[in-house]
Amino acid sequence: MNYILFGAGEAGRKLLALMNKEEVIAFVDNNQKREGQIIEGIPVESTDFLSKMSKNTYVIISTFDEYQEEIRSQLEHMGIDRYMTASDFLKNWKTPSNKRIKTLEGKFKGKRCFIIGTGPSLTVSDLNKLKNEGEISFASNKIFKIFDKTSWRPDLYCVSDIDVFAHYFDTICGLNIPYQFLVNMKNTKYENLDLSKQQGDNKFSFNIFKQMVYDPQKGKIRPAFSVKPDQYVVDGGITVTYAMLQWAYFLGFKETYLLGVDFNYEDLSGKDGAKRDHFCANYMEKGEIVNCPKMEDSLDAYQVAREFADTHDFSIYNATRGGKLEVFPRVDFDKLW
Repeated sequence: MNYILFGAGEAGRKLLALMNKEEVIAFVDNNQKREGQIIEGIPVESTDFLSKMSKNTYVIISTFDEYQEEIRSQLEHMGIDRYMTASDFLKNWKTPSNKRIKTLEGKFKGKRCFIIGTGPSLTVSDLNKLKNEGEISFASNKIFKIFDKTSWRPDLYCVSDIDVFAHYFDTICGLNIPYQFLVNMKNTKYENLDLSKQQGDNKFSFNIFKQMVYDPQKGKIRPAFSVKPDQYVVDGGITVTYAMLQWAYFLGFKETYLLGVDFNYEDLSGKDGAKRDHFCANYMEKGEIVNCPKMEDSLDAYQVAREFADTHDFSIYNATRGGKLEVFPRVDFDKLW
């Protein structure tokens, strides 16, 4: 079987990274500016190329956004019925597995962990409590900006935003944390970075997709919940917490407690401005690319995580002091010991 990837943007490049490149004969794209490009040895053609498809070739719609239905209609108008969405491909076809990550599956089976957010409710005293009690912590993004105030350090770390990773690339790659889950920067606009720094015994690169699936009960498209992060993690709407929940399940944790996940932004530009939406005043730096919070998308992702947990042997609790995330059962942080 051969494949043509419809969409030569970032999602298409990430999908290619999971596939057997020998089976991909071309990208096609409606953006004429991309025509003639070569991506990992694969040419980008105009949509006219589709008229030359052989019978053993399938088109994969390699986007998960609002253009998916538009491309589907375009293909059907062209009389092409041998196509599938990227979600269908990822669900029904085997993808290469990251063997290093695969060895971590179930490593913390039956244990509990605290997923640490970066909201303003996060306190040094709570982090010190976790350290003193010997709890396993899972943190993300710019948590290192609190390291000068505490000897606490997370056991696991995740960054899923390529812009955040790129801005703090050297700092993040230099963190001394036992397990670092770092979004794969290959085939992104930042592949000019020294990606050798992303390698190491404690570093595990993963692919992330905004994989959406239709929920007939809700009557809408919603994010999937990946149980195989060794293949890919699902982007849940600009929230690294959703990625961490997928990792927590894969690693075997039975209980997860959210701490500092306020889910409450005073400044929806994501830049803080005069507001304080994170645990420190200098969380954002000059020149840093900031992706605006997508509260509805994130809420939907959290609801999917709750539904997944309710049907699996996996519990998610919210131990955050305050905040506005009411999807998960609330627990009192001070009464967990």
